[in-house]
Amino acid sequence: LSILSLLKVLMRIITVMPLEKGLPTSRLSYFTKEEVLPGAVVAVPVKNREIPALVTESRNAAELKLETRSLDFALKKMVRVIQSSFFKPEFLIAASTTAKFLAAPLGQIIRSFSPKIILETPINQRKKSTPNNPKEKTASKLKNEALVIQDKDNERLAFYKSLIRETFAKKSSVLFCLPTIADIERTVESLEKGIGNYTTILHGRLTSKELLARWQKAVESEHPVLLVVTPTFMSVPRDDIAVIIVDRENSPHYKDRVKPFADARIFA
Repeated sequence: LSILSLLKVLMRIITVMPLEKGLPTSRLSYFTKEEVLPGAVVAVPVKNREIPALVTESRNAAELKLETRSLDFALKKMVRVIQSSFFKPEFLIAASTTAKFLAAPLGQIIRSFSPKIILETPINQRKKSTPNNPKEKTASKLKNEALVIQDKDNERLAFYKSLIRETFAKKSSVLFCLPTIADIERTVESLEKGIGNYTTILHGRLTSKELLARWQKAVESEHPVLLVVTPTFMSVPRDDIAVIIVDRENSPHYKDRVKPFADARIFA
């Protein structure tokens, strides 16, 4: 093979879904020499800036020879791989279901529940062994049960604390979502009593350094954790989240006021 032919064989064409709000398209294509698989988060050029994007397809350029010849524009090169695997399958299913319900682009829904600093920063994911058949594990250990709790704050929080400790005893984690930072500040002191070492608080007022450190600690902990978050941070990639609590469900702050009008209550 000539050098040019060899390069064509080694080249890959990837299709990506931009994880950025306000873009007019939901699919873009780039070329790369790296082995990038679907599910990876990569940095790609759009106009004069780099944005994170989710790889949905990766094919050998030689297989697409006729297709690429017919393009009336030049493919740009992918910048770099940020995460080879980031989103949990359950997260993507939830995002897809929410996108269909709201008739919104999937990439924008994913971005609504994923902080930009996390998407743009390589982070070591928590490694955990999985059974031969993960579906059997999920079906045997978890059941989908929705509870609606209407009570005074002190009674409701007492129930939550009991539920959190019961979930910890089953070696599972809890995702506790509140609509605003002010709600977190009012609530978290009561929730984390006795389990402060296993409580991670994530919201938009944290510095990038604080956020990255807390995120890393949350995904690496071998002990179950209580994640107290605002909606943007619901993508923490842990395998063991068994309970999701959406408190103050009637708050209008759970729904974005701009497109894609993502609603964290539907997503949860």
